[in-house]
Formats: sequence, structure tokens, C-alpha cells
Amino acid sequence: LFVCDSNRKIIDVVAQYPGSVHDFFIYNNCGLRRFLHSAELPRNSWLLGDKGYPLEHCLLTPFRNPNNDMEERYNIAHRHTRNLIERVFGILKLVWRILHGSGGNLPYKHSKVIKIIICCVMLHNIRIAHNFPEEHNEYDIQDVENINAEQINDEMLTT
Repeated sequence: LFVCDSNRKIIDVVAQYPGSVHDFFIYNNCGLRRFLHSAELPRNSWLLGDKGYPLEHCLLTPFRNPNNDMEERYNIAHRHTRNLIERVFGILKLVWRILHGSGGNLPYKHSKVIKIIICCVMLHNIRIAHNFPEEHNEYDIQDVENINAEQINDEMLTT
């Protein structure tokens, strides 16, 4: 479970569960949910979740079956805003190649995988805090799954 702010900084990560565990189970059992339900949130502060989450006072989800134009526009705005976390995933996979080809299954003990993920998140946040340029070459973050690692290595050697 990852949560980021509008600047792409990751503000919460729960990495203790294996990839097969449903996101809502993780959210339902993590400190973030308890915090959101017990704390006095600043005005206009919400968490966006996908269709797998229930609608809560602090967690906004899309309409499953929009009934009118307003609900459809809300879903479009929700999808557009929530796309930010997908871009963060793309950046993490692009910058830290250990996360790229794993398909969610790093070939290490679970305790080591947790440390790898946390380290990548911390380094990501350091990059954001220090305004490191995003070095994407000509590759689009959206296409990170289609990047051929050998092609990148060849291009890096020739430039």
C-alpha cells in the first residue's frame, strides 16, 4: 500500500504483506486508516482509492455505475488525480531497476524485500526533496513495463 501527496512524495507505505494480499485488507489493518479515523484532518484532505475500497468520510472512491454526467465527471477527475500514484510506481520502477522486472515478486526473503522497498521509497523521497531531475531519456514513464533493459544498457554504453 502506497500513499503519495500531490508532489509525488510517498507519505506512507505498508510493505509487510506479500503481493497477493488485497489492498483493502492492508488498508483496513494499517495505522493509516486508524489515523484517518481518529485524527482531525485538515479541511479538504482526502485519500483517493480505486474501486476495491469502500467509500468512507476520508476515502473517496469512484462511482461503480455512474448515473449521470456529474458522477461521470467525478470519475474522470478521480481517475486523473489518482493517476499520480501510478506515475510514482512507474518512476520507482524506472529509477530502481530491482523493482522493474519483478512482477511484484522479488527473489529474496520477505524481510529483505521489505527493506528493499523501504529503501527505494526513502531514496525516491530524497530525490523529490532535492529536486533531482527525472532522467527518463526518451522513455515515457507510462511505458516502463515495455522497456527492454538490454536496449537501455546498450544506449547507455554508446552515449
